[in-house]
Amino acid sequence: MKKKNRALRLAGLLLVLALITTTFSSGTLAKYTTSTDGTSQTARVAKFGVTITEQDTDSTPFGTAYVKGDLASSVVTTSTTDSEISVKSTANVVAPGTKGTFASFTFTGKPEVDVAIKVTVKAFTATGFTDYFPIKFSVNGGTAFPSATTSAPALADIQAGLDTALANVRGTGISWDGTNKQLVVEAGTDLSDVDLSNYGLAWSWAFEGNDDSKDTVLGNAGTASITIQLSASVTQID
Repeated sequence: MKKKNRALRLAGLLLVLALITTTFSSGTLAKYTTSTDGTSQTARVAKFGVTITEQDTDSTPFGTAYVKGDLASSVVTTSTTDSEISVKSTANVVAPGTKGTFASFTFTGKPEVDVAIKVTVKAFTATGFTDYFPIKFSVNGGTAFPSATTSAPALADIQAGLDTALANVRGTGISWDGTNKQLVVEAGTDLSDVDLSNYGLAWSWAFEGNDDSKDTVLGNAGTASITIQLSASVTQID
């Protein structure tokens, strides 16, 4: 009997403990609360979408043949008719009375970021011209350089000529950054508005007015050469 009473008391104690635990647990889980969801936000990557194309790639600055006629301004030709050409070779050549223009660049795209456009002289070499360089360069019909014929210009001199001309490019949303020597184009501007068609680098070797004897020395050797490569870039800026 005592064992039964002890068991009943133990069962009653466990029931009381269970009720107390339930009461405290209910008090812990039941609380004031509120919440709200923020607005869902989505963004896409800003468009760049820029293409650079070299203009008139079929019209090279140097050629194997030059137009016959006024030797003071003979330009590259694709003609193979002897009666139409005054200079003919199996390789690209330059000679007194010839001239040419390097292709400029066109840009397409409407980037959604500010960008900078640069046109640079990537490479320039003149070999075999010893104390005499009769070829002149100019940009957009500007002053020909170098002024003397004693040596070829430095790459930096050709670059300075390009920069001087590019600084005059104008248009809505287009400005010149003189510190970094680049065109700055505002976000959302159509890059086809950047017109560089009149800013090609030109070269010429005058038929008259140079040292004929030194011209002849170069011609007899037929080994002096010049190499020029231009480059254009479009880069996002802050």
